[in-house]
Amino acid sequence: STVSHELRTPLTSIAGSLGLLASGLQGDLAPNARRLVEIAHRNSERLVRLVSDILDIQKLEAGAMSFELKAQPLRPIIEQAVQEVEAYSRSFDVDVQLLGAGSDACSPVDSDRMLQAITNLLSNAIKFSDKGGLVKMTLIPGKDKHAIAVRDYGPGIPEEFRGRIFARFAQADATDSRAKGGTGLGLAIVHEIMQQMGGSVRFETQTGEGTEFCLFVPASRGAREGEEEA
Repeated sequence: STVSHELRTPLTSIAGSLGLLASGLQGDLAPNARRLVEIAHRNSERLVRLVSDILDIQKLEAGAMSFELKAQPLRPIIEQAVQEVEAYSRSFDVDVQLLGAGSDACSPVDSDRMLQAITNLLSNAIKFSDKGGLVKMTLIPGKDKHAIAVRDYGPGIPEEFRGRIFARFAQADATDSRAKGGTGLGLAIVHEIMQQMGGSVRFETQTGEGTEFCLFVPASRGAREGEEEA
């Protein structure tokens, strides 16, 4: 509560104000001043993400984050996640493709938390893709559980790092990976969210050929049934 009030609230305000200045909506800035404002804006946004991630992981591990599980179609959540990372993917010149036809696969999940988990995986895949690269996302329906796969064609996960990839503040030591930035909490948050929704997350990776993360969630017959059970 203290962290949220004393850090996240003012940081959000600072980031918003810097964003307005950087956009030019408050008047034109001299080139040197604009560059400084843009740097400050990027760093303030990074701090906001760090504080938010710390709060999320603490709530998840303490069991204090609320989950409203409701059987619902997964496809709309996936489509929303792709839309939310669109600007981010453009900034990296990476194309995100949602493969496969529409599916009525349903699962008892919290839509907001599911969206957060998928978005984290997509952002991670984009970040570690080469410029002009591709990230593929696929919904794979199943009888007992459904899978949501996010595949990139980046450098892959270093072998010595694979055993601790879901640990808090975990980041690969390679210079290229460190240069990508990030809080080192995204995958830990994904892992905790999936566990608390009765699902799981796994990955397969190969050096130089990329990585695929899969989210597994329990299958349900339909959203209507979930509503009736509730």
